[in-house]
Amino acid sequence: MKSRYFKRCSFLGAVLVALLFVSSPVWGIDSTTYYYRIFGSLNPGVWLENTNANHADWWMLTNLSLTEAFSLYNSENFAEPFIVENGTATNLLYLDAAERIGINTNVPAEELDIKSTWPGIRLDDTSAGAGQADLHVSGNTFVIEGNTGIDIFRIDTQAPTLALYIDSAGEVGLGTNAPSKRLHVKGSDSANLSDSTITARIENTTATTGSRHMLQLVNYGNPLLWFHNTRNDYRWSMNPIDTSFVFSRGGSGGYEMQLSSSGNLVIRGTLTQNSDRNTKKNIEAVNPVNVLETVAELPVSSWQFKNDTEKSRHLGPMAQDFYAAFGLGRDEKGIAPGDMSGVALAAIKGLYAQGKDNDAKIAKLETIAKDKDAKIAQLEEQLKIQQEQNAKLSALEHVVATLVQQLNAQGPMQVSLDTTVPVGNQSF
Repeated sequence: MKSRYFKRCSFLGAVLVALLFVSSPVWGIDSTTYYYRIFGSLNPGVWLENTNANHADWWMLTNLSLTEAFSLYNSENFAEPFIVENGTATNLLYLDAAERIGINTNVPAEELDIKSTWPGIRLDDTSAGAGQADLHVSGNTFVIEGNTGIDIFRIDTQAPTLALYIDSAGEVGLGTNAPSKRLHVKGSDSANLSDSTITARIENTTATTGSRHMLQLVNYGNPLLWFHNTRNDYRWSMNPIDTSFVFSRGGSGGYEMQLSSSGNLVIRGTLTQNSDRNTKKNIEAVNPVNVLETVAELPVSSWQFKNDTEKSRHLGPMAQDFYAAFGLGRDEKGIAPGDMSGVALAAIKGLYAQGKDNDAKIAKLETIAKDKDAKIAQLEEQLKIQQEQNAKLSALEHVVATLVQQLNAQGPMQVSLDTTVPVGNQSF
């Protein structure tokens, strides 16, 4: 490599000497260093002429288009493709024996080594409407900067191994050089959620409040989101099934929860609502009897939902009537199952309280009835005795009447019978 370099320099020196003698410039040789000096008042230089008509001629000269600058000039297309300004630093451009190019360094470590406080490469597309991009190293960060001055890509030079990897199939790995999916994020961290380093976050920093699509799963068919716990091999999925949305555990043989497009929710197990006392406030007692009376006046109907494709019938109150009667729930458009159960339990308690009260009243009435029955039995006994006495008196009256008739029949003496005989305070 060096021998070719010195041969080229010797040839260039010979050309310079020939040109010096032809044009008769001033030249000299100092005592320590050999060099050729060409003097001129405007643009001193060297003309390299190729006598072949099909090849261009070149000039090596100074101060052509830029004052105090050295340049190469192509006389065929009138271009100046190489310019070096005066004042450039030592080792501004260096090509070593290993064919590595150094900028601001004479010991390039790579094929192109740029050393600076803000090293960068600009890629500028001069087409109409095209843009540009700058590649920089800023501190410990590698940056790709767009033509608006905004960093469109930034990665810390202290990033871990395989921080970003794209394989030949176009699969992207973060933390892995063997991505198994189009995007594969892999790593390990502690069990503390606050220390998690292998999470994905999608964030919209717009200050305007509004609903936005943050994640889209698009598929020619039912897209599926899959969760896999590798510790116990539990797998869960959530996905639409035609017009329904389902939650399913792998291997269960069915859907654990299914939400239809008409709003019907079907679960495979028990629905448990929170009712922990520790989560409640403003706790107030209710009068079960009042609740029962309100329930008695609450209209209850059988009906169907308008958008229910299954056309199932249901039974219950209208949410508007329920809300007006009890004031429970978020608004008058729905009824919470817990509120419905609470009202039913309170009404049952009210019904039970009324039953207990009625039982006491019935027991009291039964006691009163028993007392009356005893008095009636006593009166009936007294009546029986009186009836027996009346019967005896009637028999006696018959005997006396017979005797009187017999006496009257025997003579002129007339005897009358007065059946009213005072006996104490009674009379017969």
